[in-house]
Amino acid sequence: MTASRQPSARKSPKTPAADARTRARRSAPIHLTGLWCERAAHCAACPDRVLGACPGEAAFARALVLWQLSEGRSGLPWMVRDPYRRWVSEIMLQQTQVSVVIDYYERFIARFPSVQDLARAPEAEVLSLWSGLGYYARAANLMKAARRVAAELGGVFPEKAGGLAQLPGVGESTAAAVASFCSGEAAAIFDGNVKRVLSRVGMLQTPATSAAGTAAVRSLSQRLMDSLCSDPGEAAEAVRARNLKAAPGCETPLAGVFNQAMMDLGATLCTLRNPGCDRCPVRQWCRAAQKGAAALYPVKKPASAKKPRPHMELALAVVRDAEGGVLLTVRPADGIWPGLLCLPQLDPPAASGSRRALQLLGAMPHKLTHLDLTLSFYAVSNPPQGLASAAAPTDAGASSLQRMQAGAAGYFALDGVDGLPLPEPVKRFLKTMSPRQRRRPGAHSGA
Repeated sequence: MTASRQPSARKSPKTPAADARTRARRSAPIHLTGLWCERAAHCAACPDRVLGACPGEAAFARALVLWQLSEGRSGLPWMVRDPYRRWVSEIMLQQTQVSVVIDYYERFIARFPSVQDLARAPEAEVLSLWSGLGYYARAANLMKAARRVAAELGGVFPEKAGGLAQLPGVGESTAAAVASFCSGEAAAIFDGNVKRVLSRVGMLQTPATSAAGTAAVRSLSQRLMDSLCSDPGEAAEAVRARNLKAAPGCETPLAGVFNQAMMDLGATLCTLRNPGCDRCPVRQWCRAAQKGAAALYPVKKPASAKKPRPHMELALAVVRDAEGGVLLTVRPADGIWPGLLCLPQLDPPAASGSRRALQLLGAMPHKLTHLDLTLSFYAVSNPPQGLASAAAPTDAGASSLQRMQAGAAGYFALDGVDGLPLPEPVKRFLKTMSPRQRRRPGAHSGA
């Protein structure tokens, strides 16, 4: 069973994806003489290669595929051959655990079942469904990509790695994953799980996160994929047997099963801490496991003076109207939480104290990927300058999302906080406030 491979354009530079994989096979190889077999000769001179495939590499890949079919993850809601749904799941799964993503994915697909639905969606509604997943640039790229597919590709979502890699927010490894799952393209992934697995298999002495380490891992991952597709053996029949039992549209091609196996091995057994080497299906080929050294790989970059994480203080105004609603506005496009609803931001408290009567209601720390935040919430009797005239009164009959889409500030009822696209720490704070208690200037109690 040989997966098809067609030339298609990469994002930058614009060269065929097949050429990119050819370079991956040749660049910075992990030399594994004696790993796959006992030959002393360099692999390139091995007379046992079949159609360029190393028998040892093919055996490794087959063992991994057979393990995935029996022990790997299955039945997840995104395990379908629809490239749109696979793409949504792959973006959500970046930096986020499967257990967290499932509910978000199901709500998102229920609301936007096709790329056309997502392309037409108001930004506010997309952000509302994304709220809590974090990394909001991913949601912005989802919308950009969906609109490009609708406008430039006639609403037909690409299913080859080259076309996928041209979409905003889609890297080459993500493109390879979606293409292998949906079209069976023999494009190997090289994400963090794969880097950890193959660094241990070959005892890679280069940090896997470096450019050279990534090139080495990508090279080996693609060679394993090619060897499997050239000499699939019993793995091909096992995949066919499972696909015969799968629901229509839920079949997974051989190339996709291999990529899923690499993900599953890294996520469940070949973990960063306490790897389960005794249960690993490819232990016999893993140099680090054989030497009891799995915990030492991947090697880390040389230690350097650790820079302190940047810290930012964010002062937010809690302004309530006579009905108990709270004033919210839209965050600017640049900076943290772009496009989300939020409490209005104040000047630093020291600077604003002379102009506003402030009372601290509460404070909390919050960590972003690149930044430590301290959020302080202040009771403010009047809206910050510039928002007073724009602030619409609380209106239970009005659509919160319509008001947000229009960019207007407004008072929102607190009993509807869960359905609003708010930063998670702001949402947590607002949920501690009484939704029905009427507030009057000066009536706030400290916290």
